[in-house]
Amino acid sequence: MANKTQWLTSTDYFEGLLYDGADARALILDMLSNRSPCSKLARNVTSFFGEDLRLSTYPDAAYSSVYTYTVDDKVHIRLGLASDRVMESLVHELLHLELLREGFPRLDIHDTPQNRDAFHSHYGLFNYLQHEVMYPMYVSLGLGSSRFLAEVPSKGV
Repeated sequence: MANKTQWLTSTDYFEGLLYDGADARALILDMLSNRSPCSKLARNVTSFFGEDLRLSTYPDAAYSSVYTYTVDDKVHIRLGLASDRVMESLVHELLHLELLREGFPRLDIHDTPQNRDAFHSHYGLFNYLQHEVMYPMYVSLGLGSSRFLAEVPSKGV
């Protein structure tokens, strides 16, 4: 069952639906059901995180993000649906979680007013390193290399 949710970025505000645990898993698997290699990735990641997985969908957002751990110890994919690359975005975010599942370290700094600059510089570097590792995995799933990244607002998400 989905609940209403909001996503406030540094540049935008979106309303959407939040799915937890088994509901998030079911929706992710359904969204990737026609892409066999991607479905396997989705099954592995969603099984590993189980009830600690969240997925929120935003009909008016054109970009997506993942939070490796929220304050309540959940992993949370925020998926924008106003894009021509929703499936690719979902796989991209799942690959971030796959790295975590495989033991890749996670960024353990939170975005607060007191450390905003440090957070954004650390996050940028960390995200870049993950992308370097993820890119070959993404292409090996049969997805187009030009669709690995989306344009995001200049202030970040």
